[in-house]
Amino acid sequence: MFTEIEGTGGVETLPDTALLLRREGGDHMMVANIEPSGALGGLKRVSNADAATVLQESLKLGGDSRSMSGSYQGLDAGRIPDTLIYQDKWMIVFADPGGDWAPLYYRGEAGLFCDNVQWPPLIYIWTRSRLYVLAYDGGPVSENTALFHAPLPNIGRDGEVCIGQADMPEHFVANQANWSLVRGVMRDTSFSHINHTAVVAGDPDTMDDKQWLKVWQSRIAADTGLLEEDLVSFDETLGEFLQGIG
Repeated sequence: MFTEIEGTGGVETLPDTALLLRREGGDHMMVANIEPSGALGGLKRVSNADAATVLQESLKLGGDSRSMSGSYQGLDAGRIPDTLIYQDKWMIVFADPGGDWAPLYYRGEAGLFCDNVQWPPLIYIWTRSRLYVLAYDGGPVSENTALFHAPLPNIGRDGEVCIGQADMPEHFVANQANWSLVRGVMRDTSFSHINHTAVVAGDPDTMDDKQWLKVWQSRIAADTGLLEEDLVSFDETLGEFLQGIG
């Protein structure tokens, strides 16, 4: 069920891209972004229906207007993100390797917290009705990738995100604009509660918001992100998880 999709490496993602679609035979096509240099980037194997939808969304978003920089922002928003690792008509899977420093917001029983943290590698599984977020080691992703509980609030023990009032995409399409919205559910949310006791490693009998925050603050003080020893195994591989919800 799970198909590993490899990118071409290519050049850094830039605006002024175009989409290249090539039929592979059967019901799939190869889709790539053509960078300004002429190199191919973000090569993906997708279904014919999804390829058509991506193209339609790109054209619809592109319109006739240009930004002051001269790039078609709509086409850039409609491009296939490099974070996409799998999609079918029921689910879209993104892998964010993390490692960047960005704000984490929390307001709950432990008080108010807002600080730059090194975000952990996360896998986002977006279905037509739910969003799941799980952690991984940040390496190449395959069906055998081991999963960990995401060390973040507002996520249940089963990995499902409590979306609350966060904005989710209107259309079930794997483009750059929708990836930004899906990622924003984690990155732009003010978290409010811990959903289970395996959110980070520690004593499950005493794990609460304060213990969770203490782990994060200790790593911030050390100028690092969370370590693998801070994470709790989900006891499933990515392939097993996708089979379970598919």
